[in-house]
Amino acid sequence: MSGFLPYKHPLLPAPNLNVGLIHGGTAGSTVAEDCMFEVCVHYLPNQMSHNQVVKRIPRSSGKSG
Repeated sequence: MSGFLPYKHPLLPAPNLNVGLIHGGTAGSTVAEDCMFEVCVHYLPNQMSHNQVVKRIPRSSGKSG
């Protein structure tokens, strides 16, 4: 995701995206049919809006349901 959050601020930490939780599968020895993950996004106030960030995050990379 190069350039995902390209904004910089001289005094604040850089914007970041962290995948904190991953849910899926029934056992470690199988390929999960479905997977869901939760992310936490920290962005710079007054340089980025909530809508800008949401538009950059894909809603789904596969089937939905």
